[in-house]
Amino acid sequence: MSLNSALNASVSGLRAQSAAVAAVSENIANASTTAYKTREIAFKSLVTGNQTSAGFSSGGVIFSSYQDLSQQGQIQAFDTSTYVAINGNGFFVVTDDVNNQPSGYTYTRNGSFSTDAQGFLINSEGYYLLGQRTDDLGNVLSGSSRLELS
Repeated sequence: MSLNSALNASVSGLRAQSAAVAAVSENIANASTTAYKTREIAFKSLVTGNQTSAGFSSGGVIFSSYQDLSQQGQIQAFDTSTYVAINGNGFFVVTDDVNNQPSGYTYTRNGSFSTDAQGFLINSEGYYLLGQRTDDLGNVLSGSSRLELS
C-alpha cells in the first residue's frame, strides 16, 4: 500500500466522520422544530482487491445521508383549533402561491396552521394549505383548492 493510498483512505474516513458530526449537530439544533425528521448517516467500508506493485491498495469509507420520512413523529396536544397532525402516512399539500399548478405544490407534516387576513389556513412557514371544502358529512362542496375557516 502506497503512502498516497493510505492518505486517501484516511481522508475519506475524516470526511465521513465530519458528515456524522454535522448530522448530529443538525438533529440537536432541530430537536424542537415542528415536523423535523432526523438525519442519519450510513457508512460503508470500501475495500479494494486491486493489487499494485506496492501491495494492495487501501479502500476507505463511503457514506450517505438520509432522512426517514415515514417515521412517525410525536403528536402533541394544543389548544389552538387550527393545529392539526397526521397520524400515520401522509403529508399536507401546501403552496406559497395559491395559483400554482400541481408541479408547484410542496409537501409537509408541519400542521401548525393559523388563518391569514383572508381566512385561509397558512402554516408557520408561510405556506397555504390546499384541500377541498366539505360539509358536516365530509362531502366535497366546491372545487376550491384552498381551505378556509367557516
